[in-house]
Amino acid sequence: MKASTTIIGIIFAVMSGVLLLNSPATPTISSTVSWLSIVVPTAMADDEADEDEDEDEDEDEDDHLDDSRQEDQEDDADDSSDDRHEVSDMDSKSDGSHHEDQTGKNHQDDEVDDSHQESDFEQTDEANDEFDHQGFIVQVAEILAINADDTSLELIEALGFAVLRKQNLDALNISVAVLETPVGISVRDAIERLRQSDPNTLYEFNHLYQTMNANDAINSALKKVGPSMVNANDLSIGLIDTAVDIRHKALHDSHIIHQTFVDAVELPMTHGTSIASLLVGNVNDFRGLLPGATLYSAAVFSGDLSVGVKANAASLAAALNWLVKQQVAVINMSLSGPANLLLQVAVHKTLNRGHAIIAAVGNDGPAAPPLYPAAYPGVIAVTAVDKNQRIYRRANRGEHVDFSAFGVNVLAADQQAGFRSFSGTSYATPVVSALLARRLKTPDASHQQRLLLQLQQQATDMGETGHDSVFGYGLLGSDNTGFNSALTDPG
Repeated sequence: MKASTTIIGIIFAVMSGVLLLNSPATPTISSTVSWLSIVVPTAMADDEADEDEDEDEDEDEDDHLDDSRQEDQEDDADDSSDDRHEVSDMDSKSDGSHHEDQTGKNHQDDEVDDSHQESDFEQTDEANDEFDHQGFIVQVAEILAINADDTSLELIEALGFAVLRKQNLDALNISVAVLETPVGISVRDAIERLRQSDPNTLYEFNHLYQTMNANDAINSALKKVGPSMVNANDLSIGLIDTAVDIRHKALHDSHIIHQTFVDAVELPMTHGTSIASLLVGNVNDFRGLLPGATLYSAAVFSGDLSVGVKANAASLAAALNWLVKQQVAVINMSLSGPANLLLQVAVHKTLNRGHAIIAAVGNDGPAAPPLYPAAYPGVIAVTAVDKNQRIYRRANRGEHVDFSAFGVNVLAADQQAGFRSFSGTSYATPVVSALLARRLKTPDASHQQRLLLQLQQQATDMGETGHDSVFGYGLLGSDNTGFNSALTDPG
């Protein structure tokens, strides 16, 4: 503030000198005073803001995603989709991301501060990345053509695009052609060229998605997390995530069927292994929510921690198609990203076939816009609370939030063959997935809706009476739903 005050003084002195040399003086003085009336308070306010920022430098940057770009993304999706592909009937859930917590429970969480941890989207080399029109990161030099016929494919090649690969998602009745953009053309210019030249086909970016984990909390010794609450030997559950390390002691005796949907020499395993342990882990005193159940693990992520772990929309759609073919009724997706036409269609058709999709709402903070697939209609969106039932401070909010569950300082398997406390909406999602998997053994749309109503009635109301944008319909995983909340690390 001192530096700005000095500068203002110098400016004022210089302008005063100019005024004395000018004639007539009145208009100049008037305009100068008017100018100073704007500059001086603004500069002082900026200084005060800088001081406030210095005092608050330890607070999280929760709102790094821009609301406007999400609105543009949804508009872009609306413009590109029509009733030819069932997209026009799928209205997005309301954006309630700006609702404030009026419960007084949004206190600082007890876990080790993770404000220094950047999201996977931020851990990128922008010189080598490409982005859509709203700034979301996309697969470099790739465009998706959804349900393109032979005429469209001929036009695509005539325009200089190469077809890298074709995917026939037969269980969902979707065909996808992954196109390579011509050399020297950005994906944004490429997709505009395709959409203008061929309005009869849906073209979309191959958006990238991230796992919904926050920074690890401190290492924790293995602690008793309560006995299994159900015999799950006849149950199954799906997981779309990173690969799972079946060699981990928590999963050594678990029944896991694995399928990979990315082309990579080495697959990341940390996040998927943690989530899998919460679902089907079973070793000594550690019990997952469904020990004995069959886990169908779809690996969709590639990359490493140094550059960020990512999954693209094409791999997510392919994983959903596989799980539908396997007749897995309940699918856990602890990941999030932007709206995408291919993902939207795949989710819509999966739900219509009677499967339940449970997804993490995201960890981008209370002011962030909705993330997907959690924000799609029909997807069960889960947020996280701590052991004192306070909302996780980095959790996204909005009218699309359905339920809350324990997700702060949750003990789960780590990549070092041990156990660790984790925090994030990712770790709350398995609680709701397991509750549904206990009751929905085969895909059934009408039965799924009845079960969803039961969960809404059984949830412990939190915050405002009834459904709200912070906790959804309330807390699941407490005693009244048959699960032991001791899954959270008591220490």
